[in-house]
Parts: sequence; structure tokens; C-alpha cells
Amino acid sequence: MNESQFRELCGAGCETLEIAGKSVPALVSTCADEKTILIGGTLNRANYVARVCVLDIAPVFPSELPGKVISYAGNAFRIVQCRKHPRSDIVHLTMSEK
Repeated sequence: MNESQFRELCGAGCETLEIAGKSVPALVSTCADEKTILIGGTLNRANYVARVCVLDIAPVFPSELPGKVISYAGNAFRIVQCRKHPRSDIVHLTMSEK
């Protein structure tokens, strides 16, 4: 997905994440299995996958995001995984309730 496709999807309405002091538009969905996340075992916390445009989080690099605490829907979440395809403008953030 490129930036223009992401912006088009967000135009229909999207969520907002607070990352590094910035409000960033995001497409957020629940993980397939909300009870399990591959980072050492089972967590009984809310887990989400957020998709954000890499340009919206600049100058922060996606590789710097795991472990960071961000805000979503008034709650604190820790980014546990970050994925970005080299030819995509979209970063996939797996986040778990802090």
C-alpha cells in the first residue's frame, strides 16, 4: 500500500494514535487472537495492530518503535512489534495494553 491509498482509506474515517508527541492517523484492528502475542507467551491484555504512514511518524524510524509507549483511545499501549515492507509506505505496529 502506498501513501495515497492509505490517505484515501483514512479519509473515510480513522483512529488517532499519539506517537512521539504527535497525533498520527491510523487504521486500527484487533489481533486475530487477542489473548496471545508472540513475545514470550500469553498476555491477558488488549492487543491491536495499527497501520500508520511512515511519513507521519518521521523523523522516528520504525526500527526505533518497539518498546515505546503510545496512546490510543485514552489508554497506554506498548509497541511490541513493528513491520514495514521495503516497498510500502505503511508501518504495521502490534501493540499491547500496558
